[in-house]
Amino acid sequence: MSQSGSAVDGPDDDPGEDVADAADDVLVVRARAGDKAAFAALVLRHGDQARRLAERVLNDPDLARDASQEAIVVALVSLGRLANPRSFGPWLGGIALNVARRWLQEFSRRRCQGALAPGASRARSHCPKRRHSRVGWTSPSPGSGGPTARTPPSRCTS
Repeated sequence: MSQSGSAVDGPDDDPGEDVADAADDVLVVRARAGDKAAFAALVLRHGDQARRLAERVLNDPDLARDASQEAIVVALVSLGRLANPRSFGPWLGGIALNVARRWLQEFSRRRCQGALAPGASRARSHCPKRRHSRVGWTSPSPGSGGPTARTPPSRCTS
């Protein structure tokens, strides 16, 4: 019992309580109530999977780490919209995939429109459409300029 005599303790009544063994749904409820340790436990449990999913899309470990961090922030802000607290892991993974896909689209759009990433070298565009610049960008070294996947010509935005 808590000091107030209540049979239910609040989220921060025992900051030293071990959350590592708690189920996801319990941790989500506690995180929604403001328990930072509960959210940290969820991130420790599912963050690596989110990073791996983002890396499969982006093909760059550094970008994937950044995308998974953005997904974690989105999950924290959107925790109240999670319909099934037991499915936090797949939900976080879906957010990470969406972030990574959005980033890949933005990189592809910039490349197709001729914008250059910082430190990138000029290269001929793969886009057959002649209405925009034929200058694209390529990464000068692995992991330094963005994903290397090419955008299919049908996905060019111009």
